[in-house]
Amino acid sequence: MPELHPKILAWRNARNYTAIGNLGEHIAFQILEDLGYQILATQDDLVGGVSNILEIPTRMNPEDFIVIAPDSRLLTVNAKAVASRSTSGRRKDGSLRRVHLSRGQGTVDYNTTRAELISPLDGETDGQIIKIDLLLMEAQIFDIMDDATHTPASDIIDITSYAHEILDATVGTVKPPSTIR
Repeated sequence: MPELHPKILAWRNARNYTAIGNLGEHIAFQILEDLGYQILATQDDLVGGVSNILEIPTRMNPEDFIVIAPDSRLLTVNAKAVASRSTSGRRKDGSLRRVHLSRGQGTVDYNTTRAELISPLDGETDGQIIKIDLLLMEAQIFDIMDDATHTPASDIIDITSYAHEILDATVGTVKPPSTIR
């Protein structure tokens, strides 16, 4: 495995998972745009307003991205950044290792509810995960299937230039901002 960037190593050693997550979301945003996804909303666009949008008291959080994919599907996308040997690596089929989702995050209901934060929908919405492996400096998009398994929806993407561009824009070991746009 390549050597971990000093800033990422410092964040990992300090258990600053927020900084690692923010970096992953920034990388995911750039990848999605470059692949032709139309980004309708980011988590930052909706956070704090979920109760008002749904008109009910809730502790529900929005998904990282609500997008229209190049194939015209409306999707929610969850960015998951990893920086440890236990979660980094590839599977036997060559795809990146499976990503862990919280209970319920792999369901159609979960994705549909979060997509409806931007507008009421007819029908259901599917979800994707974009895994950002900061040790391998690779990413891959996965479709979340009905049984909550993940199927590769993209080839492996080299994220070295994305990561270095974002890391170079941060001063010292200050974490990347949570706001993406």
